[in-house]
Amino acid sequence: MQYSSLVIHFMSGTGNSFRAATWMEEIAGQKGIPSRLDQVSKHYEEAKLEDESKNLLGMVFPTHGFTAPWQVIRYALHLPHGNGKHVFVVATRAGSRITSIPLPGFEGTASYLIALIMLLKGYIVIGVMGLDMPSNWMSLHWGLNLENSRFIINRARVKVDFFINNILEGKRVTGATARI
Repeated sequence: MQYSSLVIHFMSGTGNSFRAATWMEEIAGQKGIPSRLDQVSKHYEEAKLEDESKNLLGMVFPTHGFTAPWQVIRYALHLPHGNGKHVFVVATRAGSRITSIPLPGFEGTASYLIALIMLLKGYIVIGVMGLDMPSNWMSLHWGLNLENSRFIINRARVKVDFFINNILEGKRVTGATARI
């Protein structure tokens, strides 16, 4: 399916989700698909979606407490009915690395909760993914050095490229198929 546009609604606390959303926007632009980023805010009633079914919607946000942040849940609940519009959901999570061993983060119910809300609102969920980005959970660990952060970011970029390229080609991508 060729999409006529891409709108990514994102929430970001430390910049990880924003970075992932900008990567997706960049790839869509390279494919000639006009795209924009809309920040999830407490002004959810102002969220506007184009009516055409060939417009793709994305939701990108961080995992908070092993689920989606309340602000994102509320935002999704207040979006208009989907009427069969395609949507993908990406939850960033706290990835880390000890020596040379990458450790995945835990997204819990984050992406699947938002995907369920979107499904119940009449959207067609074509992609769901948890994305490891550098952990900033300093009460859990000592922090990541620059080398480990770059390693995690580079892996995330490869995973995002795979995910969004497949989505833009009309393929369904879930956590199992999004593993790189």
